[in-house]
Amino acid sequence: MAPGNKQKQAASTGDGSLAKAEEGSKGSKGNAGANAGGDAGGEPGDTLAQLMRQLGQCRMQEYKLENQVLQESHRRVTELQGRLRSTESRLSAAESKVAELEKELASARSSTQSQNQNNFEGAYDAKKPPCFRTANQDIKGNMEIGYLSVQNGALVVATHLQEDYYFGYQFDQPSNQGWFPVAQTRDFDRREFGQK
Repeated sequence: MAPGNKQKQAASTGDGSLAKAEEGSKGSKGNAGANAGGDAGGEPGDTLAQLMRQLGQCRMQEYKLENQVLQESHRRVTELQGRLRSTESRLSAAESKVAELEKELASARSSTQSQNQNNFEGAYDAKKPPCFRTANQDIKGNMEIGYLSVQNGALVVATHLQEDYYFGYQFDQPSNQGWFPVAQTRDFDRREFGQK
């Protein structure tokens, strides 16, 4: 070969190896860029898969949280229902006790009233017929129309009461009967009768 040709070949060989080296460095830069790009954005399919995985994890956490909230709510509702049943049971027991006490109270009142009635039935009422009364003044009546005439201090027996009048008779003259005013008599005093 001619010396000129050798120089051309060496130059071309040198250029070729230089070109190969540049391509190699470009390729490695491209791979590094691709790797860096893969980390930052990478292939769209890889990024979508990662986002889908993250979305699935978020949904799983959301489901777990919802499930925990529902379980806690159910537990609280069950607890409150138990308390409500217990309270209703106590309330029912209290109401039945109140009803029982009301019955006892009504029975006691009824018993007390009947005892009071029995106690007062035998009691003497000086103004309730039949009763003895004493004329506190002369009573001038008209026997023709049914009114009794009695002297002051006379003892009369009242057998009936109607409004402001007694019906009765003079004690020592039982046949002498008629109406006489309540206001013209007073309670009978046995000592006064004994003095006569």
